[in-house]
Amino acid sequence: MKARIRLQKDCIISPIDPRVFGSFIEHLGRAVYTGIYEPGHPTADAFGFRGDVEELIRPLHVTQIRYPGGNFLSGYDWRDGIGPKDKRPVRPDMAWSAIEPNQVGTDEFLQWCERIGAQPMMAVNLGTGTPKDAVELLEYCNGDMHTYWADKRRENGREAPYNVKLWCLGNEMDGPWQICSKTATEYGRIACETAKLMKMFDPTIETVACGSSYRTMPTFGTWEEEVLRQSYPYVDYLSLHQYYTNHEGDVMNFLARSEEMGEFIQEVAAICEKIRLEVGSDKHIGLSFDEWNVWYHYAKNGRVPEKWTVARPIEEENYDFADALLVGSMLNTLLNHADVVKVACLAQLVNALAPIMTEPGGRAWAQTTYWPFLYGSQFGRGTALQQEVEVPTYACGVSPKAPYLSSSAVLSEDGAHVTVFAVNKSLDEAMTLELDGLNAVLEQHVTLTAPALDSENTADAQTALPREVAVGADAPELPAVAVVNHPRLFEPVDDFQPDAGLVVHFPGDLYAVRGVAHRRRRAGAVGRYVVHFHQKPESLHRAQQLLLLFAGNASRAEYLFAEPQRDAQQHGFGHFVWRVAVVDAFNQQSYGVRSDVDRREIQFFVLHVSERV
Repeated sequence: MKARIRLQKDCIISPIDPRVFGSFIEHLGRAVYTGIYEPGHPTADAFGFRGDVEELIRPLHVTQIRYPGGNFLSGYDWRDGIGPKDKRPVRPDMAWSAIEPNQVGTDEFLQWCERIGAQPMMAVNLGTGTPKDAVELLEYCNGDMHTYWADKRRENGREAPYNVKLWCLGNEMDGPWQICSKTATEYGRIACETAKLMKMFDPTIETVACGSSYRTMPTFGTWEEEVLRQSYPYVDYLSLHQYYTNHEGDVMNFLARSEEMGEFIQEVAAICEKIRLEVGSDKHIGLSFDEWNVWYHYAKNGRVPEKWTVARPIEEENYDFADALLVGSMLNTLLNHADVVKVACLAQLVNALAPIMTEPGGRAWAQTTYWPFLYGSQFGRGTALQQEVEVPTYACGVSPKAPYLSSSAVLSEDGAHVTVFAVNKSLDEAMTLELDGLNAVLEQHVTLTAPALDSENTADAQTALPREVAVGADAPELPAVAVVNHPRLFEPVDDFQPDAGLVVHFPGDLYAVRGVAHRRRRAGAVGRYVVHFHQKPESLHRAQQLLLLFAGNASRAEYLFAEPQRDAQQHGFGHFVWRVAVVDAFNQQSYGVRSDVDRREIQFFVLHVSERV
């Protein structure tokens, strides 16, 4: 099988926010106790945190860690976790039917983050908690005046403020499983007032509002709209959560879930843009994909550990090689949406749904999913590049034309290297990958392989490990379902040559976009285009992707926000003008095109969508 990726350094998606390489520690299962924290362990430091776990975390270069939850958050009083440890209360954790000893709390976590070089992403309780509780926690963490909670922090041994900058406003508040769950209006109001109060105290912080818990929730979409209407002036990001399963044992369908993830991101980005225009704001809401992973093995195995114990060993996923392939593909999806996804957290970090596992009192090791995240974090810093990909497809439940290749491309921060992350999803056929458009030489080629799709890494045997492939003159080859591939290329920096015209052909000439640009610059094109589909797109999302691939020549082109005519959405694409919102990449201004009559013809795209007969 052959695949081709065409790249140009000047055709960018967006600079990648390094915070997409975040993770998550919740008081869930053994994530904290016997996970990151185990006094008496042979490797424990003076603070009781495991050194062997830290040695596995450091190479991941995790930018920020979300804490303390998660479902745990909605029943947690942060005051229980500060002060002398022998005076802290032991509480029932209602979210996970466990006992919380409160031996790790705000100070312990924040100081641990400092030692491992990660920023904290703190969350405030908006289940049983109040805006007052939230701002008092902020005062404890960031206060530099001599006020009650800032002085309480000093009393507990910490003079300097922690200066936590990123704050989550609750967790999954539309979920019926959530302690004190809320309607969209109820949550939107408390999120608004909490964020407002917190920013009164510290205007330098950023806040993350809860999106709907999952894309399949009945509240999805309407929840996001109402929450943003209520809180838009005071929130900076909207959260997305998604875990994928393979209960059916259909590996090809499972591996295609990253395509579904991309559609999810596009939908939420479109909602954010719709509400921005509705409220008349110049501020763009970023996306915080602060829970993403694979999660189903634990439920499949049917284990139910005893309730009401400390460090109850629940949600311990034994990840296999197929899971690593999907995690790599999901990371590609995040990088390919770097223009809107600004924060992300692999959920979680240790023991619970985690790339790192431990034995109480014993060993620590890396699961299969550790490796795609490690290479993504190490080589994925810089600018995400647009790709023109030619690859065979296959039919599955997710899509009738799921690509066999998942890929992303990143231009390094110094502009000297391009790294391509690629996953071959074929079960039985190797893939030759051709990289066009760069005057480049292959510098490094690393693959992740395993004996079988169900191969796991354990404390005794590491079967899925990265290996370096000798670099030769031939195009890199990706073995069948056996690689998260990271070719790294060096390219001399060439001057960009302007082009007065622009014609884009999509793979197979099934689709074509033709137009004349007023001018073309490094970041993209400005002009007015008529779009003709030579064949009807398979879906609404596919039409979006095609239009945005074209409009995406502007580095800040935003996603389509307005729903097309209902009959067109249900029965295919007729002749109509697609209402769009496009941001001028050069002047950082936005223009809404609401109808054919209302369109302006200066510095934005007017996209006419029609089926060619």
